[in-house]
Amino acid sequence: MDAMATYQVMHQAFNSRDAEKVVSCLSEDYVLESVPSGMSIKGREAAKAHFDGAFQTFRDLRFETKSAFASGNKFAVEYVMSGTQKKEFHGMPATGKSFTVRCCSILEFEGGLFTRETMYFDATTMMRQLGHIPSPT
Repeated sequence: MDAMATYQVMHQAFNSRDAEKVVSCLSEDYVLESVPSGMSIKGREAAKAHFDGAFQTFRDLRFETKSAFASGNKFAVEYVMSGTQKKEFHGMPATGKSFTVRCCSILEFEGGLFTRETMYFDATTMMRQLGHIPSPT
């Protein structure tokens, strides 16, 4: 499969909250770097644990793809991420509130799998919507 087809499988699996299927699109040495949070996940098994946790915390977690393109071994996707916090999240108690933020990920693709992802999103807006930081007055 090419990068676009692999992304479509991964996207569908993500929205079905199927972590096993999501990580089937990732290399064994996959690296996920979340720029706003400073989080870095290394390896397919660590990624599976991360996605399993996210799917439990945000049981309705979804991505809506806005645009995507591939060039060489690079793949870029702009999407909207949304969900409702039902469990503790990075030490913050569940609020039952929802968030919707625009995101962008740059991925590297090799041998039919994604090997690296750098993710960008507005973490401040997400935290405000979830009720973890106050809105500006």
